[in-house]
Amino acid sequence: MQKISYSKNIKQNKMKSYNESEIKSFIKWAKNNKIFVSNDPKEIFEQKKLDFKNKSISKLPSEICALTNLEELDLTCNHLTALPKDFSKLENLVSLKLGSNNFDEVSSAIFNLKKLESLDFESNQIKTMPKEIGNLTNLIHLSFYHNQLHQVPEELGNLTQLKELDLSSNSLTHLPATIGKLIHLVYLNIWSNKIEDVPEAIKALPHLKDFELHISQSNLNRKLIEAVVKDNVKLAETLIKIGADVNFKWQGYDKYEFTNALFEAKSLDMVKLLLIAKADPNTKRERTKSISIKVWEDDRHSGEFETFLNKQHALEVTKYLKSIGLIK
Repeated sequence: MQKISYSKNIKQNKMKSYNESEIKSFIKWAKNNKIFVSNDPKEIFEQKKLDFKNKSISKLPSEICALTNLEELDLTCNHLTALPKDFSKLENLVSLKLGSNNFDEVSSAIFNLKKLESLDFESNQIKTMPKEIGNLTNLIHLSFYHNQLHQVPEELGNLTQLKELDLSSNSLTHLPATIGKLIHLVYLNIWSNKIEDVPEAIKALPHLKDFELHISQSNLNRKLIEAVVKDNVKLAETLIKIGADVNFKWQGYDKYEFTNALFEAKSLDMVKLLLIAKADPNTKRERTKSISIKVWEDDRHSGEFETFLNKQHALEVTKYLKSIGLIK
């Protein structure tokens, strides 16, 4: 999948006055939820990026809407069901990640975020994609992967800058021909739906390279490893249920000979899920030797091997592996 390059030419706004009391309330909320942020209201106001994934957040405070300089906000893997009503005040947002929460609808406030280039709603329970999605004409990346969508509005065809569209793992039976207007589309994923045919206008898109109507087993296995890397336990569980191989070896992954789901697992919940699904903790791979500064020494074999069990783990994972007798 092509990596999205967010706008680098966003003009810096002149420093606006900010509501110090609101930002102090936001700081207090963060501290109460054991989320580390600066104690300096001005510094918080000037931040361009906030990463709040995996923070067990069930509700965002309205005061987050005072952080109007934000360009990137990651709220992946929380327990959110809605966004604050004034969320549209975050008018400089370019990237918004809301995957792996509990949304059952798309907040109308999002449709006023005209600078958005990337919107991620994967792994929620959204049943309807509103026609107002067509207002977000600067979108380059859009994902509704693993929801409960039963239809896609014709207005999706308004997103003429879109390069990546993921509608896989929903309940769709057809696609609107207007998607054929997305002339910059490179990646289109619609596997794991009920779609039997795709309009010719979509098939004829000039730049479409990665098009998946039905996912192959190897791609399903890779999706599982990607979900493990993101520590998306809910998605990993779903992929395993529909047939992903927990012992699949992704050859040539990163700098390794291969990787598999267990080698990428970090959290205790993910480790438990994979072991229950019969992932083999004794799978062995050779450790990669550091590249020598002597360019003629190109042998990367270290002669040393590792398994999931002899890797370094977080304390809670180590305790669990000891408790079930896999390590001493």
